[in-house]
Amino acid sequence: MSFRRQLLLLPCLLVLSGCQQVDLTAGANLVSDRADVIYGDDNRKDLSQVSDPFWLERADATVALIKADNITDMGGGRSHIDASSFADSNMLCSSEPFRDQAAAAFCSGFLVAPDTMITAGHCISDQGDCDATRLVFGFSLRNPGAVATNVATSDIYSCASIVHSQSIGDGADFAVIKLTRAVTGHQPLTLRREGALAVGDGLTVIGHPAGLPTKIAGGANVRALMNGFVRANLDTYGGNSGSAVFNSQTGEVEGVLVRGEQDFEYKDGCYISKRCASDACRGEDVTKIAEALPYVDGTAPTGPAPTTTPTPLPSSTPSTTAVFASANAAVAIPDANPAGVLSVIAAADAPRGRRVLVTVDVRHTYRGDLEISVITPGGREILLKEQSFFDGADNVQGTYGLDLTSAQSLAPLSEVNLPGPWMLKVVDRMSADTGTLVGWKLTFQGQI
Repeated sequence: MSFRRQLLLLPCLLVLSGCQQVDLTAGANLVSDRADVIYGDDNRKDLSQVSDPFWLERADATVALIKADNITDMGGGRSHIDASSFADSNMLCSSEPFRDQAAAAFCSGFLVAPDTMITAGHCISDQGDCDATRLVFGFSLRNPGAVATNVATSDIYSCASIVHSQSIGDGADFAVIKLTRAVTGHQPLTLRREGALAVGDGLTVIGHPAGLPTKIAGGANVRALMNGFVRANLDTYGGNSGSAVFNSQTGEVEGVLVRGEQDFEYKDGCYISKRCASDACRGEDVTKIAEALPYVDGTAPTGPAPTTTPTPLPSSTPSTTAVFASANAAVAIPDANPAGVLSVIAAADAPRGRRVLVTVDVRHTYRGDLEISVITPGGREILLKEQSFFDGADNVQGTYGLDLTSAQSLAPLSEVNLPGPWMLKVVDRMSADTGTLVGWKLTFQGQI
């Protein structure tokens, strides 16, 4: 224990009510950036901002993919969706639109037949994903003052089976799934069955960017034609994976949104959406609907599914322990600052049922000051270490899930089935002693 802490501790022990934690509001330092992008103007609109029945009808066929554990039947025909704050979970700047809304969806999807939906292949890749996912109509703000997290129970559907799922990193990425019951009250979308897109064709996307209530974003165009997909300048975010992408003129579905540019950039202590000129940056990838049509129509040839692009952590070897990624750039932890410090690992794969271990190396002269948590790509925060005023030892070094005991269960980490940024958050709640986040790593281990 430092001498300075010894001086602070005595009066606090004598008069506990007189000790106050310092509450500063300076922004967090970051080890690396996170990943969404706006091309040209921001074209995203809530349904309450759209009056055209043509697009509202198409939005009515959109579903939010939400974990079953995050939905509670409240009775009376209504259900509640457990959602995180978009602003808080992403450290958004005050200028960001929709920052006060709830984020709950990890992917998007759309209805193509009474009992059939399409989403991205990396959103639902196996039966475990299917069983754990609910497909929810009406997670939207159709009217001003609406509460998106209160939905009709009858608008919540379960996944029965996967007709086909594939996720090829440089090609087509889609999943066709069957539901446990036919959908009522919503009409399937019309899919393009003849002809093909050309560079410059107008596109509109409907889905759940960053997990938010349904958004419609038009004003986009095809920038390039690729193998199994097209590249466009759509205003989309992580939760848009699986969204229907429409021809802006005909309203037919042209494809499935699956990949894209980095989403956010860090600026002055918070995040803002990355902005690019309409013809700049990477662009967003849209799997052509023609790739999925044979599985929708039941005309696909039998045989093995296409091989997915290898990832840093193969999900096909459950007996193998593999370190997925690590962040080793040391950064100082702000003293007595509730914003703390964030370190980000951009993951190209997901645990998908594997055990997740979190190894940390935090150097600090009074570790009881520290609160440590890990945040998943879907925005769920799991507390690893609580603040403990009387723990005066130095440093936090070890692995949560092995030699270090986590304050909250790590089991939810294994349920993550989408790639994206994982964050380690370290907060120093008290003044005087200081420290450094030296590094951390994720390990996905076998099956649990």
